Amino acid sequence: MVIEKKGFAPMCDFAPLNLCLASASPRRREILGLITRDFTVCVSGEDEVLPHQMPAEEMVQYLARQKAQAVAKSRPDCTVLGSDTVVGLDGRTYGKPRDRDHAAEMLRTFSGTDHQVHTGVCILRGQREIVFCETVQMHMRPITEAELQAYLDTGLWADKAGAYGINGPAAAFFTGIEGDFYAAFGLPLCRVYQVLTELLADAGH
Repeated sequence: MVIEKKGFAPMCDFAPLNLCLASASPRRREILGLITRDFTVCVSGEDEVLPHQMPAEEMVQYLARQKAQAVAKSRPDCTVLGSDTVVGLDGRTYGKPRDRDHAAEMLRTFSGTDHQVHTGVCILRGQREIVFCETVQMHMRPITEAELQAYLDTGLWADKAGAYGINGPAAAFFTGIEGDFYAAFGLPLCRVYQVLTELLADAGH
């Protein structure tokens, strides 16, 4: 996959890493495309297997590792990047909503709260494995039922952890965030960039 941007000039040439993004998320493709166009997208299609009673920070790292390892089996020549995101509140974990009603239930729960977005990342290169989690504190103001229904009508709650994306209309619901903005969007760009540049240096580039 090649992401073309007018005037695009990558800060590093990651082509030697043969980078592969193990995610079907268009948001993660867009974020990674901010620093490089030298990557492909490969999704394993394998079902995620999740142990019960796992803290959110561990869960996203576990799932990111599953995604990366599944793709690495068929792409051993690549540096594989897997990622997963969930929302956490009061010890509960929220993934993607099943339908509109489920999305409404989630957003009513988050309304007027401080909650967390956890994004786990696993980067595999040969025998080397780097796994980490970035957590972002989200401050959501109370939202009215009219605002909720108007947002649900956009359909932008679908396929998003917690039923919202901070980069869309739901941004109007937040008074602030603490942490890596892109981690709340699905991929912690700063940390990913640092790891990739370290791998590039280790490879002699």
